[in-house]
Amino acid sequence: MSDEGFPRLTRADLRHAVAWAMAQPVPGPARAAATVALAVGGWLASLALAAAGPWWLLLAGPLLAVSLTMLAVVVHECAHRSLFGAKVDTALGLFAGLLAFQPFLSFRRGHGAHHTWVGGAPGRDPTPSPRGPAAPNRLLDLALRLRVPVFYWGGVYLPYLFYDLRPTAGPRRASHVARHLLDLALIAALHVALARGLGTPTWLVWAGVGFVGAGILYEDLFTLSQHVGLAPDAARDRHSTLAQVGFARSARIPLPALFFHFNLHKEHHLLPRLNYQRLPHLHAALKARRPDLYAFTDDAPGWVRRRRYRSGALLSARAGDAGR
Repeated sequence: MSDEGFPRLTRADLRHAVAWAMAQPVPGPARAAATVALAVGGWLASLALAAAGPWWLLLAGPLLAVSLTMLAVVVHECAHRSLFGAKVDTALGLFAGLLAFQPFLSFRRGHGAHHTWVGGAPGRDPTPSPRGPAAPNRLLDLALRLRVPVFYWGGVYLPYLFYDLRPTAGPRRASHVARHLLDLALIAALHVALARGLGTPTWLVWAGVGFVGAGILYEDLFTLSQHVGLAPDAARDRHSTLAQVGFARSARIPLPALFFHFNLHKEHHLLPRLNYQRLPHLHAALKARRPDLYAFTDDAPGWVRRRRYRSGALLSARAGDAGR
């Protein structure tokens, strides 16, 4: 596949859009802190509901699923040090990862490799997409119909969960592995304590429904729209952030501010360290100046529309969304 048909974003376009986005008023750290508190509060409320009795699990599980999805995005924002600053974001990321079953330091290193190598040399990006036509897979089609979040679990969660054990962007380091194992041990210790406190059957239902539900939400809101099916020139080892707009999508989702505007993925790949509250302004400025970028990879509600596609169509690499 060649990059020749990809629309090109110039540095002048980006400078103009960034200047406009940075000039717009945003709520600031207080709004971000309130959203983080809402995610943590939802997690704690779901735990309290689970402890209240078996029937309350009907509310506790779905509430935990939403909270875990929000916390997964908190981990992502903290990995980029884009919320409150490096030290606070590291501490918050470690805490959010503890609640969200996600070792933070491993995620941060793996996600850094994703931003460096997305669309580049095979094997470097922990979360790659296929680079050619994909044959239909009946088992995968069945999983999609049953809403099993196989793309999220297999292409996002597991690669980052074990990134330090099999790093793609550098050698495996003993210090990273040691901290990773400690992080896993702390997550396990927390949930062993919760299982003892709630009772193992209650904990299994609460954590199981929450974890699976969060996977479904994350896949529908983000995984199926961000990169799936888009591929650049496979001959290039590395692509600049300006080139990455061609194989990242921005899609509309409900209540995007609750999820730190993580749906605006084209803009995020352009400026990974930009605070999420500025992403909608950057989106508006870029779309006004370069509408061809958004025609190439549309911003339709991907979480609904992409469910119509079967495995072969979802996975087959293509340049943009035109003609699907």
